[in-house]
Amino acid sequence: MALHARKRPRRRGDLWRAAALLSAAGVAAAMTFPAAAASRAVPRPAVRLPATAEVLSPYLPQVSCDPAPKPGVSAFRALMLATYSRGSDGGISRSCSDGGQSEHKEGRAWDWMLDLHNSADHAAGTAALTFLLAPGPHGEVAWNARRLGIMYIIWNRHIWASYRASEGWRAYTGPNPHTDHIHFSFAWAGAMKHTSWWTGRVAVVDYGPCQIRASVLAPRYSSVNVRPCPAFGSAAAGAYSAPGSTGFRVMAVQRALHVSPVTGVYGAITARAVATFQHRHPPLAATGVVDLATAVALKLVPPAARPAVAVSPTATYAAPGARGEAVAQLQRVLRVRPVSGIFGSLTLAAVKSYQHRAHLPVTGIVTMAQATALHIPGIPPLVKAVALPPYAKPGDRGSKVVALQRALRVRPVSGFYGPVTARAVLNYQRAHRGLHHSGTVDLATAKAMRLVR
Repeated sequence: MALHARKRPRRRGDLWRAAALLSAAGVAAAMTFPAAAASRAVPRPAVRLPATAEVLSPYLPQVSCDPAPKPGVSAFRALMLATYSRGSDGGISRSCSDGGQSEHKEGRAWDWMLDLHNSADHAAGTAALTFLLAPGPHGEVAWNARRLGIMYIIWNRHIWASYRASEGWRAYTGPNPHTDHIHFSFAWAGAMKHTSWWTGRVAVVDYGPCQIRASVLAPRYSSVNVRPCPAFGSAAAGAYSAPGSTGFRVMAVQRALHVSPVTGVYGAITARAVATFQHRHPPLAATGVVDLATAVALKLVPPAARPAVAVSPTATYAAPGARGEAVAQLQRVLRVRPVSGIFGSLTLAAVKSYQHRAHLPVTGIVTMAQATALHIPGIPPLVKAVALPPYAKPGDRGSKVVALQRALRVRPVSGFYGPVTARAVLNYQRAHRGLHHSGTVDLATAKAMRLVR
């Protein structure tokens, strides 16, 4: 008869050690997301998904106040809770009077309450994030997060962002470590349920509502906006921050002036503190508005440097027939007498003699590069000669790659420049005379393919 060894019950010390190991492993696993997650549940779309996905979203911060839950966020919440059967709803909306800048105030962020230190919660979170950030068919990053329109995710003191996807998970230093929930912020296309996961069609980048002037909240979302919004509220646009503003700039002002509490809302107390600071630091005008000069005085922005005018090395500095101080400077350097400031025959002969000695084309026309070489004072900085960037190259993503793949009939049209696309480009270049066989779409290749004029 076979003997079966009886299992020895674990001691309390063994349990504590196991729990500690599980916690340490969980923190590491939370940022690495192994392919074989503990939970095998996978979200299923209700439509047939296209072969391509949305481009990675740019950063679209909160600019309006409309906390009502948006349809794409509500649908995503239901999808996660139903698929993984763990955690709870931490809310979508947040009051606009709360401090700081948050997509919760536009109804396009959701908190999924999962305890990192609970093994079942941790497994569900790991499985969900593995699914969202898994690569596409050609190695495209965050394939399903793009289809759902997710802009960034925060969990366990780390953040993943679509607008910095090449950096992967980065350390998050905000006041909330996000160990008891996962935060999801959505781009506008995802928030409004316009992305391919819900519609079966790839959505364009939707920039959402735009501010109409600095320091004034944008109107509520009303329709798709395919044009980037102007950068109101920046120092270049006028005021750094002003009464009625909200967000991280207001918080910076409040910290600099020791306004408490730091709410991120520019109210009467903040305006009074700003006006007091301005009154004590002439020649600042005591307006209560943090203009650029006040922001510099508060050390919120560096002093504005006067931009230098850059010119091309091949631009003309002086030519026959020219008059003025530039010609006079040239004559002094070349020792032409008299210094008349007129580019006549004597100056022309001196210029040609210099060009001949310097092994330059003897044109009689002095370029900016030659004037710089002659050490003529007052020459603006020259633009460095740089090669034109390629139209597209391996590793690129976006609309240009989509156009390239369509022109070469690469399937699927993924918008990612991977090995399949590079091979198709190389074959095209080999089949057309005069093109460099590189697998990269340089300007000549792009013109031959009629991708650019």
